[in-house]
Amino acid sequence: MIFDMICMIFDAVILTIYLHKILGKRKESVSAALYVGCLCLVEIFLIFLMRYFGGQHTSFRVFLSNLASFATTFILTILHKSNLRHRLFVSISFHVYASMSELIVYSICSLLPASMSEILFSNENYGLLMSKIVLFILLNITILLWNRKKQHYSLQYSILIMMMPFLSFLLLLTMTHQLTWTTGTVYDILHLAGMTGILVANVLNYFLLDNLMKVKELEQQKIQMDKQFEYETDKYQQISTVYRDSRRFIHDAKKHFFFIQNCMIEKNYDSVIPYLQEAVKDIENTHNRINTGNLVIDAFVSNHQSIAEQENIEFLTDIQINNENVVIADYDFSVILGNLLDNSLHACRKILTPAPRQIAVEIFTTNMELVVHISNTVPAPHMRESESSQHLAHGFGMKNIEVVVAKYLGTYTHYLEDGRYHSIVAIPCPIQD
Repeated sequence: MIFDMICMIFDAVILTIYLHKILGKRKESVSAALYVGCLCLVEIFLIFLMRYFGGQHTSFRVFLSNLASFATTFILTILHKSNLRHRLFVSISFHVYASMSELIVYSICSLLPASMSEILFSNENYGLLMSKIVLFILLNITILLWNRKKQHYSLQYSILIMMMPFLSFLLLLTMTHQLTWTTGTVYDILHLAGMTGILVANVLNYFLLDNLMKVKELEQQKIQMDKQFEYETDKYQQISTVYRDSRRFIHDAKKHFFFIQNCMIEKNYDSVIPYLQEAVKDIENTHNRINTGNLVIDAFVSNHQSIAEQENIEFLTDIQINNENVVIADYDFSVILGNLLDNSLHACRKILTPAPRQIAVEIFTTNMELVVHISNTVPAPHMRESESSQHLAHGFGMKNIEVVVAKYLGTYTHYLEDGRYHSIVAIPCPIQD
């Protein structure tokens, strides 16, 4: 009975792991105490059911066990956020794996020498322990396969997470001599302690590796956040530089006007034309080439246009905006525009001459939205690649763009067409009465 309780706890733990990894977190309305209570009631019900029908025909017990396992597991899935399809998969797979684990243990033990198999079959608890380890192996394999797309599991992690249950099973197969020990209170306690220790070691190993995996993910997220913070800081500095240049231009323009005024008063006309020529050159060198009145557009488009022309990349612009319809904050707008322009510039740098290298920037507003459409040519060998692979290669900062666009209830689309990669962002404007 004590070992049944230990197995009940182990079943509850591995079932919790399975539900969490496949279905996700439990619902907010379900407290931890309620969740644990439901698990305990389920396991107690199953033990009672098996004890009550213990003398029934084997096929009837198998049917009853599968039915009860499916029903109780499905009830537990309701406590998680998930759809019906996933809940049915978890409920069916868990009770199928439970049956498979018993069959696998029986098949393996049958292949062993007669002396070993007889000893194993004569000890019900030992066979139950091995079936629990096999069940844990099957659940781990399913978890790794289920989450392979949304969570990257390294080969090292996969091997380590599977190694403990496999080694535990092999260890149990080679310890049959301990089952021939003389029965007694001390030996029974040692057997119970050993079997319990194997189950506990498997659970602790899983949680230890899982926490290490989470720590590694947090470290990677921190590195990415630090990089993005540096990137956004750099973009903010660009805007600050444009603002300071604009203030300096206004200050210099005042000095130019004062000088020209003094020349006119003193009738020193010969000095005006050379001075104006130098002043125009200074204005062309310091002032933005794009002047829409929007600080983000003027800063980023002007800066990237200058860089593109220095690297012999054709840079086309078509900007027609009404600043009253640009409702996005400057910081968020810099995330979108800065990332899109950087990606286009990065893609064009990969193109080898004499293939065309071109960036086209189209920004406009309507009464309903702000639209940013940036397209660029792509390297010739990549023109036949899928859109998804192009987006992956193009995608520095794409996640940040998606987050900002979602914040303003906008849309972000991208596609590859006729050798050009297009990125379109639309941010809705407030409806005008």
